[in-house]
Amino acid sequence: MFIQCTASLRKKLGLKEEDLSQGEVYGKYPDTFRAWHANLVRYHGKQSIILMNDETRYGVLLYGLKAKDFKNLKQLIFLGIRTALEMEGVRLEVIDTYLQEDWGMTFGKTKDRKRVARMNRTAEEMYVYDRALEEDRIIQKKSPGQPTESSREPGSIPMK
Repeated sequence: MFIQCTASLRKKLGLKEEDLSQGEVYGKYPDTFRAWHANLVRYHGKQSIILMNDETRYGVLLYGLKAKDFKNLKQLIFLGIRTALEMEGVRLEVIDTYLQEDWGMTFGKTKDRKRVARMNRTAEEMYVYDRALEEDRIIQKKSPGQPTESSREPGSIPMK
């Protein structure tokens, strides 16, 4: 998996030029399915990372990261993508094949301004799902359409 980071995220991770991959193998379909762009953002005042898949523009939010979380960022990215795909109903064997850890994860620079603009749009769209945001979780476990306890109407039936 190839994670293309903005300058602010690379700085936060302490990635130097020699640490970065060029990601040549991720430039063409179907390999672009394993390429993501990532940006460090402040979401409701908390450090968060927005991930966007290069091929599908699918977005994943890692919310409320603390300094210690950046040391385990690779694991959090894998877990965040896994959780999002599970919530979308993707079969587990497909997810396992996609996230084969032996393929590893490398970091690089963002590809171009167009992808960064798309990622920024994805970040803006995340605010639409505010009611599903679980403030105490880095990996969000509710789908955007599933109401939270505080957003349910009185007398409504809880969704399971």
